[in-house]
Parts: sequence; structure tokens; C-alpha cells
Amino acid sequence: MQQGFCYNELSKVARIFDLCFEGISNNRFELIPALMALLRVMQIPCIKNKSSDELYEVPKLSQVFNSFCNLLMLTVSDPEDEQVCVEWENARQELATTIYQIGN
Repeated sequence: MQQGFCYNELSKVARIFDLCFEGISNNRFELIPALMALLRVMQIPCIKNKSSDELYEVPKLSQVFNSFCNLLMLTVSDPEDEQVCVEWENARQELATTIYQIGN
């Protein structure tokens, strides 16, 4: 059985996405596969530890979406490695799928 992140971990998850953004912005393209793995986990519904988690923790999703916006607007290019551009476009598609899944 697949499990997503816990609602109370959303602030930490947003920070990880911010770190991925910073790293990829600084040409650390080896972070792209890790980013894609995190996005796939985000597509799985979050876990509630307490019945009140949705009420108190779901508002933290806005932090995650802010991180997503930074990633969506990021342009990646490496004239020496076309594969990096392909991987980045795949990551952006995964990001779009993740946003869609969270919205449903």
C-alpha cells in the first residue's frame, strides 16, 4: 500500500521543494530525479494522524503550492547536455500532474 506524506509534514515538504528549486537553479541537475520522486509521493493523498489534521494542516498546502510556482517558472538549459532539458521538461509535466492530483 502506498502512503503519502502526513499533513503535519507539509511545511517540511515545502522546504524540501524550495531546496530542490535552489539546487536546480544553481545547475545541480542531479536533483531532478529526486524532485520527480517527491512529486510522485505528493500525488498520493496525505495521511491524517488526527481527525483535526485536515482543519489545521491543510492550510499549509499553500506553502507547497508556492514552492511549486517557483519550480514551474524555472527555466533550465544546459547547452552541453540536451538530456538535462528533457529531464526538466519531464519534471515540469510531473509537477502539472501533481497539481492536478492534489486538486482532485
